[in-house]
Amino acid sequence: MHTRLRIPSTPCLIIILLLAGACAAPGTTPGLPITATSQITVPPPTLPSPGPVSGRIRTAAVAGSWYPNDPATLARLIDEMLAAVEPVDGEPIGLIVPHAGYVYSGPTAALGFRQIQEARYDVAIIIASDHRPPVSEPISVWAEGGFETPLGVVPVDVELAQALMAADPRITFDPATHAEEHTIEIELPFLQRACPNCTMVPILMGRDDAETGQVLASALQAVLHHDRR
Repeated sequence: MHTRLRIPSTPCLIIILLLAGACAAPGTTPGLPITATSQITVPPPTLPSPGPVSGRIRTAAVAGSWYPNDPATLARLIDEMLAAVEPVDGEPIGLIVPHAGYVYSGPTAALGFRQIQEARYDVAIIIASDHRPPVSEPISVWAEGGFETPLGVVPVDVELAQALMAADPRITFDPATHAEEHTIEIELPFLQRACPNCTMVPILMGRDDAETGQVLASALQAVLHHDRR
């Protein structure tokens, strides 16, 4: 996308999920060993106590196979991976991160999410390729409630999601496309540990052609105003 986005004064974070040729999912495992971080010592994780979220909740589809489904185990694993990474200077406005089972993609995803851990963001706009039927036609935003993981619910920024749909009729709320698609879900525990107060706008793209990319870029440009707080 070549359109320059107008970033709010309290910045949004644009997360683009890297789609590999094939996804690698480990077998069902309560805790996935990440040997690269096994020697890192971190304090016991403080687990969130999420408040009520109104609207439809998309429940976790791959917890217990792609990543642990026990909250304490999951939080500890992510905290270890984040602790193994050194942050760089500055506050990024975007991340490109992989998705797969954590045993494969976890340390690389942590490299990205560690860079936002000490910054301040209101909302994460998560843009993911849709590759599990039914596929978005062409762009689907989850526009209410939130996404559930073992660590709680990540709430959707409903105002921003609705504004994106109002900006272009090709951006719709199609819950069926999100139900079994894992590309967004796999990143959310990282977001919950690195930016626990973030809301999000989850976006699936069923096409990767230039026209569809421009549709989303133009809609984001229209709704991300400097005066957004």
